[in-house]
Amino acid sequence: LRQAKNCLNEVLYTKLFTIEELAVMLDETIPEVFGFLEFADYAQVRSRKQIVRRIEDYFYDKGCEEEKKAIELTKIPYFMGARFSERAVRGCCFTLQQLHRGYSQKETTISMAYFLQMMDAGIVSLSSYASKRMDVVGFAQLSKAGEQSLLINPLRVYEYIPLLSAIQKECDRWGINWQRELERYCRAVNTGFDDEEKRKMIQFVQTLESMEQKVADWDEDYTDKKHFEDSEQKAQFEKRRQAHKENYLKYLSGS
Repeated sequence: LRQAKNCLNEVLYTKLFTIEELAVMLDETIPEVFGFLEFADYAQVRSRKQIVRRIEDYFYDKGCEEEKKAIELTKIPYFMGARFSERAVRGCCFTLQQLHRGYSQKETTISMAYFLQMMDAGIVSLSSYASKRMDVVGFAQLSKAGEQSLLINPLRVYEYIPLLSAIQKECDRWGINWQRELERYCRAVNTGFDDEEKRKMIQFVQTLESMEQKVADWDEDYTDKKHFEDSEQKAQFEKRRQAHKENYLKYLSGS
């Protein structure tokens, strides 16, 4: 706007054009319909939950990739020794640059705080040791997915794990497709699951299958890693968690 003002001043005060000529130029230049660009305050647009989600998704995906590679290596005994030299690390500065891309200064500060917090939780691991295929000059700080990164997605669907484990066991027993069984159960019984909940459940099981894992492998007590406002909320959560499984077993028995 300041530049537009200066430009108009130059044109008007130098009297290069007549009023009629200026009227024609402005009429041809400025459209009938126009709008203003409004720059959003991204510190308000993005919530802390969205910022944390980006970091969690990044390291969960990296952790899954590592798990898949480890499985492949165990199938080829000759390459077992290579597992220890092929460290999936990346320069910490490059990782942070990717995680903070498009963020405001305030959002970057929040993201960095959660990044450090996830280091303490074992989701993010830092190391000065690179893989043998990586050339490092001087001191380098490298990041990789920590052992606890694989727990990120199970905690998101923790409420449904007993149910999904029961469905998977039933399907393994009879050789039927677990996804169709889940859909059939949801149609037959008023589970109250919306499309987003079912999508998350299906994605969770598919990810486990890609790592040759079973849902039962994650059917453990992780309630201490979930956040609850109070003991009542925790008790209600655990009650729903067990009810999902019990309702499915009742559905199977026809009761």
